[in-house]
This record gives sequence, structure tokens and C-alpha cells, in this order.
Amino acid sequence: AWDNLRLIERVASDNFGIYFDTANPALFDGRDGTQLLKELYEHVWEVHVKDYTITGNKFCKPLWQGECDFSSTIEYLRKQRYSGWLVVENSLLLGELANDLKRLREYFEI
Repeated sequence: AWDNLRLIERVASDNFGIYFDTANPALFDGRDGTQLLKELYEHVWEVHVKDYTITGNKFCKPLWQGECDFSSTIEYLRKQRYSGWLVVENSLLLGELANDLKRLREYFEI
């Protein structure tokens, strides 16, 4: 979070923000994505939603079925009443993608 906050401070522009990814903190650094989101939330403009297995081979999984603690991250967004873009970013089959979209709409009551 510190590097992101430092970058925001150095750019110092109202039209600069963060595109947060729900899986990348755990997937690439083993970090707690929800904690990172909490620290950066006021600067988040868009959220890319995906879930992955992170032990062994890394595979894209349907939302709420991977190991990136997607549940906690998406619940934090809902509690904050996040109303920005949610971009579904994954390599799932069309049926799985449709199910993810349906579940997200239900979760956010869209």
C-alpha cells in the first residue's frame, strides 16, 4: 500500500487513481487483498474481480471458489457501498462467466 500511496502523492492529480484487482495481491505476493484494499480504498476507481487457486498450479476459478479470499474482499466493497466499475477479468468458460455475473448482480442487488 505504501508504494501506491507514495505514487498517488507524487502524481498529485485529481484524475489519477488505482485499479484494484481482487486476486493479484494473493496471487503474486501472497498478500491479504482485503487489507490492501482497506488501505487504498479512497483512491480506488475500478475493481477487477477474479479468483484463483494459489497453491500448486495457478488456475482461474469461478468467483468465491478460489484461494484469494474473494469473499472478504467483495464483502468489504459491499459494506463500503462501492458503486464503481466491477470488471470481471478471468479465463473461465462462458457458462462459468455467466454464473459469476449473475452472482455478482445478486450480491450487489443490481
